[in-house]
Amino acid sequence: MNLKLSKLLSLFSIFFILSCSKSTMDAMESEQSSGIDWDGGQVFAEFLACEKGADFSPEALREMIVAFNQLDISEDLIWSGGYAAVDVTEGDPDGYWENNWTSEEAALAAWSEWSSSSEAVAWNEKYKSVMDCSSDEIYRYVGHFHAPEESSLQNWESFVAAELACNFNEGKSIADLKSNIEEFRQWLIEDQSSDEYSFGAYIPTGEDAADFWWYNWNADFDSMERGNANWEANGQAIQAKFDATATCTEPALYNGGQFYAAEES
Repeated sequence: MNLKLSKLLSLFSIFFILSCSKSTMDAMESEQSSGIDWDGGQVFAEFLACEKGADFSPEALREMIVAFNQLDISEDLIWSGGYAAVDVTEGDPDGYWENNWTSEEAALAAWSEWSSSSEAVAWNEKYKSVMDCSSDEIYRYVGHFHAPEESSLQNWESFVAAELACNFNEGKSIADLKSNIEEFRQWLIEDQSSDEYSFGAYIPTGEDAADFWWYNWNADFDSMERGNANWEANGQAIQAKFDATATCTEPALYNGGQFYAAEES
């Protein structure tokens, strides 16, 4: 299947009370905020590398994504979106298409159905000259999304993202990362920043250059800059714990957009 990027449209042209007593409330808040449902915020995620084609244009991309949404899309596909690199390095793709699924098994079954669908084949054939996303090598992950709902990014139609490739330091593991995420989530709940922000940690299911990939999502680069300044001023104690767990690259920046979102049942 050759999935194609969209709402990169212009993107190519151009990711937080009353109490009976204080001690009782503290205990309640701790229980509510630190007990993450690790299964509840988990999806199976795929990334496909994409290149612009000879017929690329914002209008063609828009048409392509409208047509994609009219196809018989698997009910197990939760969300799809795209990322356009702000600075494209020679040899790297122009961007990525991300799929979030209910499970790996569901994803594999959906791909099998897609490859035998005449409508999907026709869609691929019609738009492969606009944007070509390779299915020869799909990067697969367990995605963990645990940003507090009250402070999360709400509008995913257009967003920006910072991507960091991370490797665990000696003696550290996903258990340490989960502990960091629990503390970070609590910090976000207590933070007084007004900018919406979400984050995700992607754990590879196969061979990968990183032990995990960390994503920050903001509405735009201005809000990302404000969030980074707030973190520099107020989040360094937790940053030190992240640094003790893993070593990460400098962030790669992307413009992004939502392509498809399943209707809530």
